Amino acid sequence: MSHTYTSILIHIIFSTKERSPLLSPDMRLKLHPYLHGIARNLKATPLTIGGVEDHVHLFATVPPKLAISEFAGKLKANSSRWINETYRNRGRAGRKATARFLSAR
Repeated sequence: MSHTYTSILIHIIFSTKERSPLLSPDMRLKLHPYLHGIARNLKATPLTIGGVEDHVHLFATVPPKLAISEFAGKLKANSSRWINETYRNRGRAGRKATARFLSAR
């Protein structure tokens, strides 16, 4: 009897629009766990999440039934929505960060 083993490891880099330094340390402290939760809800296993003021790295295992494009798209949509809702009163910088917050590379 044969068995199939699949291990899909993915490294996604999300960047702010024009690589503007808009992700404050406070925002990153809240954003990284939020991204972790999104990944877990999609049945992925985030191995590490980090970044600096202009980009975020996410390294995770993704289940074979989940398309990588769907995974990246849901991370982008949900985290952008969360930033818009959470940092709505931050003025122009907050809006600019979320307008095109994530771009997968």
